[in-house]
Amino acid sequence: MQYDQKFADKVNVQVVGGHGGHGCHSHSRENYGTKIPDGGSGGKGGDVYFRASARLNNLYDLRRAHFKGNMGTSGKGDKNHGTDGKDIHYTVPLGTEIFEIKHQTT
Repeated sequence: MQYDQKFADKVNVQVVGGHGGHGCHSHSRENYGTKIPDGGSGGKGGDVYFRASARLNNLYDLRRAHFKGNMGTSGKGDKNHGTDGKDIHYTVPLGTEIFEIKHQTT
């Protein structure tokens, strides 16, 4: 007898927020050689959110998932700041509990 193994009630996933963009090291030249710093800041990295839905009933689709937020863009000269990374939303079944097992810094 064969069983269709398409049900999971417990999964381990890796979730990482997006990295922020790099700032810009830039100076503008004014008259008579005066340098004024005018580099923009990098954008904020995107966050990862989970929202519950009654349409799902198991965690099978998330069993080998890695969730990563989008990266912010780098800043530019002339005080142009980088854009923020877009937030990402993932859907999980109602009653799902999310625990932080360990926090890694890279």
